[in-house]
Parts: sequence; structure tokens; C-alpha cells
Amino acid sequence: LVQKASFDMADGIGSTALTVQNSTADYLRLGESFEEAKKSAVASSILMNVSEFESIDQATESLIAMSAAYNDLEKMDIVDKLNLVGNNFSISTDQLATALQSSASALKTSGNDINESVALITAGNAVVQDPSKTGAGLRTIALRMAGTEVAKKELEEIGEDTSDFVVQTKSKIDEQLRQ
Repeated sequence: LVQKASFDMADGIGSTALTVQNSTADYLRLGESFEEAKKSAVASSILMNVSEFESIDQATESLIAMSAAYNDLEKMDIVDKLNLVGNNFSISTDQLATALQSSASALKTSGNDINESVALITAGNAVVQDPSKTGAGLRTIALRMAGTEVAKKELEEIGEDTSDFVVQTKSKIDEQLRQ
């Protein structure tokens, strides 16, 4: 029954049963229920189909990172946003997903919703022409703006110099962001 269901799902989205099964297993390992994991696997398969990702693993890893940051959105909503921008701007869907994979959590913590994050990446990449560097740069900027001990630690973990980093209180950060 499970095997037939995976073949039916794969047929419906232009994928293979093995791809759907592997992606479902990844989401199950993350603690999703079987029903949630199936929906997530379909979203990952569709992301792979509408992008230039070469494997379901790449699409799944990317979608996991983005959905962790933007957990208020359904995975298909994320895929739809990426596909829309990838079809209409000078950044491909997988490039956008790659940049978000590295920057989404920091951008979200800085108060950017997915639309703002996608806009920042799209605009930045128009100049830089390297989505990995664009995502990493936006992550660094967001972490520096956060001004927290956690942000400082993350910056140190990615090799950034934090000798001039000033840890601020939440009220000080809120005051600066409002200016």
C-alpha cells in the first residue's frame, strides 16, 4: 500500500517513487508524522522539478532550512514563492533556495519575513552574481545587526572577526532598528 501510494504521488508530480520515498524518509527522521512527511516530500520533489537542483537531497536540505526559519508557512508556499521569483528575475529558483538556506534563520531573527528575505537576496545577487556569497553576506549583516551573544558566537563559528562586536540589550537593538 505504501509503495503504491509513493508511485501514485510520484506520477502526480513528475517524479520517481524512489525520490519520493527517500525524501519522505528524510522528513520522518526529522520527526514529522507520516502524513506530514509525505506532503513535505512532495514539496521537495516539486522544488527539485522547478529548479536546477540535481538531486532530491539538495532540494530537501534546502527546504528543511527554509521551512525551519519560516515555520509559519507551508512548504509549498515557500516553493511557490521561490519559483515565482526564479521565473521572473535574474536568479534561478535553486540559487535563491541556496542563498536562503544559509541566511533564512538570521534574516528571520532580524525581523525579515520571507518576502523581504527573497527581495534582499534577489537584489544583492543582481550585483554579486553569486548566491552563496549573497546569502552568506546577508547572514553576516543580520547577525551583526542582532548584537546578541548568540549572534556573536555564530559569527565566530563562521570565522568572522568579532573583536569590534558590541553585545547590546534587546531594548537598545529595538531602538536602533526603529530609527
